[in-house]
This record gives sequence, structure tokens and C-alpha cells, in this order.
Amino acid sequence: MNNIKPKLSTITVDAIAIDGDAMVCENWRKSWQEGKGIEAQDLLPDWEERSLTFLQHAREKLSYQTFIARDSMQDIVGSISCQVWAGPVPLKVVEHEVFSLGAMWALHVAAPSESEKAEHIAILLIHRAFTYLSSLGCKRALFLAPDDTTKKQLIAAGMEKGNMLTMALAGDIDFETNIFKATDQEIQICKETANLDSLVCENWRKMWEEVGIPETGFVHDMDQITLDFLKDARKRLGYQTFVARCDGKIVGTISCQAWEGPFPLIVKPTVFQLGTIWAVYVIPSFRRLGVATALMRAALKHLRDVVRCDTAILIAASYAGQCVYERLGFAANNALVRDLPADSDTVSNSCSDSISSETSTDTETEETNEMRNEFKSQLSKLGVAINNINVNAFLTATKQQLDAVFFNHPQREAIFRVVSKFQSSLDTFVDPEDNWFSQNVRRFGRGFDLKKLSQDPEKLAKKFDLLSTHYDHWTVGNRSKVESFIVKCSKRLQESDGSNLSIMDVACGIGLQGQVLRMLGYKGMLVGNDISSGMIARALSRACYDQVYVANANEGLLVVKETPSLLFDVVICTGAMELLDQPRALKHMADILKSGGEIWVSFQHDTSSTEDSVENPTSHQNIRGLRKEEVNPQMMNAGFDIVSMETCSDAFFTPSPAQDGSLLPVPYLFVVGKKR
Repeated sequence: MNNIKPKLSTITVDAIAIDGDAMVCENWRKSWQEGKGIEAQDLLPDWEERSLTFLQHAREKLSYQTFIARDSMQDIVGSISCQVWAGPVPLKVVEHEVFSLGAMWALHVAAPSESEKAEHIAILLIHRAFTYLSSLGCKRALFLAPDDTTKKQLIAAGMEKGNMLTMALAGDIDFETNIFKATDQEIQICKETANLDSLVCENWRKMWEEVGIPETGFVHDMDQITLDFLKDARKRLGYQTFVARCDGKIVGTISCQAWEGPFPLIVKPTVFQLGTIWAVYVIPSFRRLGVATALMRAALKHLRDVVRCDTAILIAASYAGQCVYERLGFAANNALVRDLPADSDTVSNSCSDSISSETSTDTETEETNEMRNEFKSQLSKLGVAINNINVNAFLTATKQQLDAVFFNHPQREAIFRVVSKFQSSLDTFVDPEDNWFSQNVRRFGRGFDLKKLSQDPEKLAKKFDLLSTHYDHWTVGNRSKVESFIVKCSKRLQESDGSNLSIMDVACGIGLQGQVLRMLGYKGMLVGNDISSGMIARALSRACYDQVYVANANEGLLVVKETPSLLFDVVICTGAMELLDQPRALKHMADILKSGGEIWVSFQHDTSSTEDSVENPTSHQNIRGLRKEEVNPQMMNAGFDIVSMETCSDAFFTPSPAQDGSLLPVPYLFVVGKKR
């Protein structure tokens, strides 16, 4: 985020309710007329009514919010609108917490004498919209800039070109490709009717799956939502399905129609009309043969010649797809995006210097400090060693972490009551009985092929990016006992607080194990890495690690920001080995350890060879563990001697593939090793 320092300390940004809607409508009109050069007669006669209706719907259904900027005289000098993105394709098929976009529009700044001041006001408004959308759980903000001035302001605020692409549908572009040959096979592109809507639903799901959405990420009525969308789009928006056939077999599909949804359209469609393309899917055996390009050409021709669109707009779901679209002439142009952090505080803190509400900021800081001091005071009275280093660890601790850390503490229940009370006031409390995991446990039982996913690092990272926002709920719901292993291992540290030690947490996730160490009083260096940037962002927000960075443990761990030659006293890796290339990952862990350093690692335990074994609880996810006799050779080959190996029959519980809400215990081997 740009560190913008205002020249004047008199601009404040506030949220405004429905009484600002008339102003939004007027500013929206100005965006079209002043930004895109639309004449007054080219606006729809009921443009204001349409805009007000849109605002009412967006406020009710999409958490719409207007933000305004005021100067020292309390005059409004700018505004911006934002809400959860809806349309122009059926995005509601994916759970909001898994994938959600934020729409930003109607950015308007009253024209001051200094363009620099206008940019500053715009940045304040944009940053506040970022914060708000992030608080709604949106993963990315999108803005279709109406003019170069707005585009410049958006870029100054940190937005950039991304996967939202546009293309002018000029009349002299030839989109005709009805029949073509792919190798020696003839492929035909043709229109289809509603009879194939079920196939569109199926391919729409496959497209999401291929970009990393897990089975658990889809809403239960996904197909019906898509079918309803198709019916409405066919009736109102000129919707059309095109298919690619080879020897009578359908090998690809595409959908297209007029574009609507993220903001109110107030211009006559004969003057300006957007069209969109979505659900582009080609079966794997027919990819890289030009099928997707041929389908795109057919859809673009339909948008231009039938729907009468001037411009096509789409959001590329994958890098490969984006390459296809760009070869056809799509580009980011005036479409800008911004990835949002999982925790809205990250955005808020990064732009706090730009918002001159000094009194309220000081008040908030004072209140926060008072709350933290009271929290520390109450825990200290219960015999808890709490300080400025670990206070945040306690404020975000899960029930499992507290149970592990205070297993034998006489005030264990009282400690939990105090922590849960303060967490509830901060909205960080995860109810052990009612959480995201418990609410969705039945559908989680469907599972997916984790082994296949682990072989594609990019998809694996995206999967955990999506899970990161609820990973604390996940570990609470699955009754993790990994935290107890870390508590036992911590007793091996030579010094009471580990001040002179350094620990690397490999595949750290959201930082739960490092958090346990801080709760135990560890004050040494703590570094974490994970393949998922989403997990790393959450780990950073828990404020327990000195450094965190993105890394694939299969590819090496030596590059640590600012400390490339650092060797560690301890390496931790829990809950991840079953997804790693174990011999390679163990060798990389040995490489970053000092001689005599320790590794605290978990392996899923394969009990299939024992007489009292039960069926592998993760077989439906294509994951198996190691037998005891397999662990020692792997550790030895990586340069470790085993110090201890502990069996845990229920290290965590996984949702049953029966999808009946039951849970299956997953056994682990908890191992401590020493580097030779």
C-alpha cells in the first residue's frame, strides 16, 4: 500500500447511509458524462430511478456502502461506492468465505485547484473501500475506470492490471470460425439451446474445481442457482451457449450474454452495451488445439452482432485462459484489481497515516491499550505469565491451544472463561461447539483427491489460500491434538524462555504452533513459512512470528528474508508431511538445522498392517500415512537420529465420507529427531 502523507490534515472519510443516495446517483451520472463523454440524451430516461433501485437492492443483499470525504468546512469533496460483487455470472455457486469479489464504482472527487489534492482525496476513499470490502471477506476488489484520471487515481492507491479484461468489439474484426481442424479431427462450433443447460452447470463446476475450489467450497444448490441464472439471462440478456463437437461428442462449451450486475447501467444500450463471456471449458484431451479460441470467437461474434455489444468484459479464471483471451485482443485496459488481505486490519493499518481522524485514532488506541492491560491483569491474577510479546497470542488462542498449554493448571477453566470473554468482544472467539467446521461437517465429508492436489503446488497453494480464513475454525472443529505435542516438545528447550534460540516452523499454516510457543513464554527467534500466501497473511496477523515468507518445502528452505545464512536450533513441521515429498522435504529441513539441532515432526500413521487396524480414514482423499518401520529409514537418510516416537490414535478427526456428520479419528506418529 502506498504511504501517502496528506498535505492537508483536514480531509476525513466517513460512511454515509441512505441519505447519501441522491448524491451517489448524481456522481454516477457525472462519471458517465464527464468520464466517458456520454451526452445527456444518451442516458436512459429513468436513469436516476434505476440507480436508486440498484442501491436499495445492493444495500439489502450485497452489504452496499457509500463513503464520503469532507474538508475542514465539512463540505463533501468526494465519494465512492462499494459492495460485494454480484453478476454478471453466477458467482453465488461458491461459498462466500471461499471466494468473494468486491465491487468499487462511482468514485467522484470535486474538482479542486490542485490535481495532487484530488488524487489524495481519491486515495483516502479507495483505501477506506478496501478496508470495508476486506471486512466483508472479499478476496479481491475490482474497478472498471471510466476515464484516465480515475485510472491514475486507482493505480496511485495500489490497484493494478490483473485478470479482469476488456476488448472493443470493432465491426471489422472477423470472428467467423464455425468448422476447423485440430490435428486430423474436424471440430464444429455451433449454438445450443436450453437442452444443454445441465452440461453448462457441469462444466461451470469443473472450471471452478480446476482453479482450486474444493468440493466443500460449493453451495449445496449450485446447479439450481446456475439453471435459474441461465433461464433469466436467456430471457433478458440475449444469453447463448456455444459448443464444440468432434464426431458428435461435445468437447467444449462457452456461455455469453449482455453484462449487468456490479453497478447500475444508466446508458441507452444503443449507445453503450457491455457483453460478457464465462464458463469456458474444454475437456483436457482437446486442450491446446484451438478449441477455446474457436469458442471465444463464436461468443464474441454473438455479442457483437446479436446482442449489439460495444465491448466485451470477462474475468479470467486461470493464467492459461488469460493467455487465450489476450491473444484474441483482450487486455486489462481500464479494468483494475487489488488483492485484499484476509484481515481487514492489514489494510486499515497500512493506510492509517492517510486518514486524518487523529482524535478518533488516539481514542481507539487508548481504548485498545486499556483493554489489553485489563486482559493481562486478569490473566496474571490466575497465574498466567503474559507480556507484550504473547498478549496477542492469547487474544486469538483456540480452545485446543489453551487446553494444551494449561493442561495441568489449577485455574484452567477460569483462564478459558477470561480469554473467551475478551475474544468475544474482539470477535476472535471460535466456539468449540458451533463453528464453521461443525456447521459444514456433512458436506466436508465429500472430500477431494489430496494426493493429486499435492502434485500441483499452484493448486495446492490456492486450496489453502481459500481455507486460510477459517483454518482456526477447522482445527477447533477437528479436535486437533498437535498443540499438545508442541507443548511436550517445548520442555526440551535448554533455556526457560529460549531467548537465544531460533525456531523455523515449516508449513506453518496460520501460525498455530508458533502461537503455542509464545503462549508458553518462548522469546527467541521464530520464523514461519508456508506454500500458501493466504496462510502466511493469517500467520502474520497473529503477531507471533519474527518473520514469515512463502516457500514450497519440497523445493528448499534456505532463503530466509534478511537472514539467508541462518541455521536454526529447532525445525517444526506438523500436519503437513502427508502432503509433501517426504524424503526431499526432510533433507531440506536438515539443511537449515545446526548440527545437533532438533526436528519436531508429525507423520500420519498407517495402521493397515496391524491386527486391530481400521480402514484408512483418509482413503477417500487418496492419502495414506507411514508405518512405524518406514519412519526411521526416512529420518536416517535425511541425516536425523530418532530421539522419540509417540503414537496418537486420534491426532485430529476428519469428516466421514458417509456425509452423515460423523468424524473419523486420524492417527499420527509424533517424532523428535536430532541432526547428526
